[in-house]
Amino acid sequence: MRTQRIFGITWLGLFGYGGFHFIRLLFDGLFATLFATNCKGPAPGYLLLAYLPIILPILVGAVASVFLFLRGDWWARIVVASLAALIAIFQIVELRHVSISGAILCIFALASVTLLLLPKHEPVA
Repeated sequence: MRTQRIFGITWLGLFGYGGFHFIRLLFDGLFATLFATNCKGPAPGYLLLAYLPIILPILVGAVASVFLFLRGDWWARIVVASLAALIAIFQIVELRHVSISGAILCIFALASVTLLLLPKHEPVA
């Protein structure tokens, strides 16, 4: 019970930071293309379509981590664990150099995948 609450609130913080970061990047790109005098960037519609596959899993992960923290639902455990596995795979495959924060995030993601997918044991008595 406490493990899912710890992972739920931690992943909520990570997904919240990621969501705000990508939404800020999206708005920076939108304002740069809309208000620039010599606009060489992509059209705003294409910019929205480019960020949509990144922002939607982050928002789904934030909602699932809230349900993981509050109720510990089985679907929230699966969603958060699968997104954590994707983040760990991305950290291992995509990065050209190893940073301390990337390594810590990868280790935390792998630990949360293993602990969230373990069967939940309730006290018998």
